[in-house]
Amino acid sequence: MPLENLFGEEILSKEELEEQKKQQEAAAKKAKSEAEKIAKEKKRFEGFRESEANLLEDIIKYIEDVDKDAIKADITLIKQATTNEAINAIRSKYTDQIVIAGKKKTEAKKAEEEAKKNPKYKYPFVLHYAGKNIDTDLMFENGQEYTAEEIRTKMLQHQYYEFSGKVSFEHLKDDNVLLPIFEQHKKG
Repeated sequence: MPLENLFGEEILSKEELEEQKKQQEAAAKKAKSEAEKIAKEKKRFEGFRESEANLLEDIIKYIEDVDKDAIKADITLIKQATTNEAINAIRSKYTDQIVIAGKKKTEAKKAEEEAKKNPKYKYPFVLHYAGKNIDTDLMFENGQEYTAEEIRTKMLQHQYYEFSGKVSFEHLKDDNVLLPIFEQHKKG
């Protein structure tokens, strides 16, 4: 017969209290795990939804002859969607355009990287070498853009033989000044 306190409530033994505590902790741990799982799934879904919206935004950005208003409306629908099926239904309308936009985006990134590797400098720039500015008025045309290699070739044509090796330029944009940097070759 279980013991009762003055209020008529059942008094549990020490073992029963520990067992009850373990059950409560296990239930709390399971609830926390479920909550974390739901939060993780929600975050994954939001990432998926955002990436799908970005794909449609790329269509607007990289393909010129599309109905931009319809795509923007579908982007809004994707951002409001609550299931993968709803997103996939919208996305399926644009499969071919997504592929084309992806290719154009890749090409644009390659062109941007190439521009960073081989920057062009717009004349009139000042070419500063050995503490003085070199007169380049007769070498270059106003408004024309030149790569480092084109500048090096022009300098060689005008008997600046210091430019015979590998040359890169540091561009001081505020003053539009090019400072040549010559690569030194070491023997041994």
